[in-house]
Amino acid sequence: MSDYFSYQRLTLLGRISSKITYKEAAEQKKGAPKKPICWFSLVTNEIYMPSRKIIVEYHNIVCFGALAKLAGKCLEKGLLILVEGKLHYRQYTTEQKEKKTITQVVMEKFIFVMRKKEIAEEKEQKRKKGGNNAKAISAET
Repeated sequence: MSDYFSYQRLTLLGRISSKITYKEAAEQKKGAPKKPICWFSLVTNEIYMPSRKIIVEYHNIVCFGALAKLAGKCLEKGLLILVEGKLHYRQYTTEQKEKKTITQVVMEKFIFVMRKKEIAEEKEQKRKKGGNNAKAISAET
């Protein structure tokens, strides 16, 4: 048992900004099952006051196993989701022998916040009413 304890938790709320990519990873050992992997980009933004400057950031999200299968089936570009996971840094070497480092969020859990259909319906209702009365909409999975 290790004397070292670490806690790393990351929570992001944002929209899926890219196509969801899902594949079965190559076998690590002969006869071993292929490991599902899914990845996509999530966009978040912050508004800094008093200038109201908007800072937009894109995050690389990756998940494995059963969660990857679920994400590959359920998630699509434009959805607003809450992602929980941990930060991971990965290094690789390009064909030109350059070393690159990638920062990824290894997703452990996601929650639907609002679907694109609900967003469109909400905008249509606002347009018909002609007012700015915002109505909270939540979706549970």
